[in-house]
Amino acid sequence: RFWKAVEETGGVHVGRVWAAGGTLLASVTFQGETGSGWQEQALVPPLRINPNTEYVVSVNTVNTYYVSEDLGLATQIINVEADPSVISIDMAVKVVFESITDEISLPKFEPA
Repeated sequence: RFWKAVEETGGVHVGRVWAAGGTLLASVTFQGETGSGWQEQALVPPLRINPNTEYVVSVNTVNTYYVSEDLGLATQIINVEADPSVISIDMAVKVVFESITDEISLPKFEPA
């Protein structure tokens, strides 16, 4: 899944999943993309992932426009006690998606 901005036009997008050490584990070419918004494509066959293992997910950009966050992905941390002693800048988190509508999902983080 990746966010495609209106300004990013044309070309083919390829998503890749890498082991933390740099080994390519799986790739997928996105089909049927819309003009903008979340683009999703399933890995076939599915990739088995292991708990407590780091992975890197990438999607190529076909031109010079891409969506980025200067300070990282700004979102909420959910399902955690509202106590500063249990929240830290370097805490392990995982992304979960809250479905808002059939077309919109918001990424949020919860403790890993």
